[in-house]
Amino acid sequence: MHGVISQDAQTAAAVYSVAMVGTLITWLFVLGCVGLGLALVDRLQRSLDPALRIALAGSIVLGLVGTSLLFFGLAGALQVGLGVVSAAALAGLALLVKGRPALRMPAGSSALFLVPIAAALLLALFGVLAPSDTLDWDSLAYHLAVPKIWLAQNRVAPIPFIHHSNFPFAVDNLHLLGLWWGGEQAAKAFQWSFYLLGILGAFGFARARYGDKAAWWSATAFATIPIAIWEAGTGYVDVANGVYGGLGVLLAGAWLQDRCASEGEGDWGGLLLAGLMLGLCAGSKFTGLQLIACAGLALLLLSSRLVPKLIVPGVAALGLAVVLASPWLVKNAAWTGNPVYPFFFEKLGGKGWDQKRADIYKNEQQTFGAGRAKVDPVYTLNPLQPTRFGHAALGLVYQPGRYVNPGQTEGSGNPLGAVGLASIAAMLAWLFSGRARKLEALVLLTVGLNLGLWFFLSEQSRYLMPLIFPLAVLAGAAVARLRTGPLVAASVALQACLALFAHYQLRAVSQIEVVLGKVDATEFRRKTVSFAEPAAYMNENLGKDSRVALYDEVFGFLLDVPYAWANPGHSTDLPNEAESGAVYVKAMKGLGFTHIYLNLSPMVKEQTLAQELAAATGLTGAPVPLSPERRAQLGADWQQRFSLLIAEAAEQGLIRPAKSFRRSALFEIL
Repeated sequence: MHGVISQDAQTAAAVYSVAMVGTLITWLFVLGCVGLGLALVDRLQRSLDPALRIALAGSIVLGLVGTSLLFFGLAGALQVGLGVVSAAALAGLALLVKGRPALRMPAGSSALFLVPIAAALLLALFGVLAPSDTLDWDSLAYHLAVPKIWLAQNRVAPIPFIHHSNFPFAVDNLHLLGLWWGGEQAAKAFQWSFYLLGILGAFGFARARYGDKAAWWSATAFATIPIAIWEAGTGYVDVANGVYGGLGVLLAGAWLQDRCASEGEGDWGGLLLAGLMLGLCAGSKFTGLQLIACAGLALLLLSSRLVPKLIVPGVAALGLAVVLASPWLVKNAAWTGNPVYPFFFEKLGGKGWDQKRADIYKNEQQTFGAGRAKVDPVYTLNPLQPTRFGHAALGLVYQPGRYVNPGQTEGSGNPLGAVGLASIAAMLAWLFSGRARKLEALVLLTVGLNLGLWFFLSEQSRYLMPLIFPLAVLAGAAVARLRTGPLVAASVALQACLALFAHYQLRAVSQIEVVLGKVDATEFRRKTVSFAEPAAYMNENLGKDSRVALYDEVFGFLLDVPYAWANPGHSTDLPNEAESGAVYVKAMKGLGFTHIYLNLSPMVKEQTLAQELAAATGLTGAPVPLSPERRAQLGADWQQRFSLLIAEAAEQGLIRPAKSFRRSALFEIL
């Protein structure tokens, strides 16, 4: 036994070493993208701040790489695409070595700002290097899982049971590269890289427009946003989305201010850069579409006197943004009939979806925030109260637990999902200062318009990163330019202290143990993700010709065997409303399923029901049929009917327990 354990530990250590090397390769790839992007950025706008040049160059090329991989994937040539972009990055490294931008280290008191910025980067890095746990829910559910499936298939193809695979993937597609050369950690390193690029971008933009003092406060304000520190160590794409959207809005505002000062004369470069960034914002998240609309409307409203002179460059920038966003919309329209699938089903429809599932999804999205009169955990649609807009917007600071799951309905969501104090303070400071010029006005107007849409659609804090980024830059500007600067500076300092302390206590403490080798990475995963043990068993004991239906479990990234999310809310493809257990099993076999995994943990099942299902399916001995009352209850609930069908199949000997775990079970279809 000791030899076996030692061998397993050695194997895990070897895998983890590969992941570490893969992370370094990711960073080299990002540097190569910076090298490729510098020439493009300089061609569009000369004399940019060096830090801003790096941020724009890296983020633009990374987004273009992710977009290009879509086309390679659609052609069934993902491996070829990965090789092509990797070779291009090598060329970019050579260009970067030949003509790298000059960055200088800070001197004097400015060097103190490196302390919170470096601390935030280090804390986020621990998240990259440690295995993702349950708190990184969407990382394991789809941000990493979808690229893993596509990589195994060597193509980008529909995944009907993961509707998230229809989201824009300009950033998610970069995970294909990380998984290809280094696994989970190498994939997450892309998000950490966007975080660093964002810090450089905030610094460079603020330094060019407001001076050195503003630059350091702006960089610190962005670097210590709680949700940015957390997500920079995960597979979530919100930090990247925020960098794209935030810099896009800032560049548009700067261009407008300069053009107004010159009576509409000047080049288009700054606005075209804004169009590139906003297009990639929409190419990485659907919410980028509304940001483009809001920024465009704000630009139009604030430039009414110069519209005749600005309309041509404005249309060109808008067209560029639409071109970059459109591949994902066209793909969805071709695959599902709905360009923004699965959203707006009532208006646009969609293959493999229906109104019942649309309602589940929409109502769950609307449980966040404070804008509705009553938030019902059963996800019944609750009436919007427009008079709560102020409470909803400002509540991001004083009750952040309502804007992040889990437990958003009680306000107990993950506190690391907070947007922080500095950006909100900056917004209020500029709103009431009377000193906002075109640049600040465009940011504030865009933020206001987008907050209105956010209030009506879904009040998740993650969706606000493209607004929080430019407000973080305005925080530094307020410190340097406004009378309320000391108060804004205090808000940045307080945010930094609270965010760093909270992240260390809630996340980094356990992650550090893994990174330093004090805790085995595999053991850490087993303790923090309940599905890790069942997944390891299935990977070891089920063949590639198996297919597992996962009920109340979505962490398929941990599986190496084919699987599908099986709950009825995910798609219409599975026979979850069959008239009997026998009909259900026959249909499942026809779809190629060989096994059923049933999660019975308290997180997803009421425990009396879990105990009855365990007895009915033979997990505790000979099958004990469900009571007539329970059968009637489950049969009438379309979301829970699958439990009745599985119990009936077990009673009839059509499935049998293959392996029982602590709070779940695997069944074999006979």
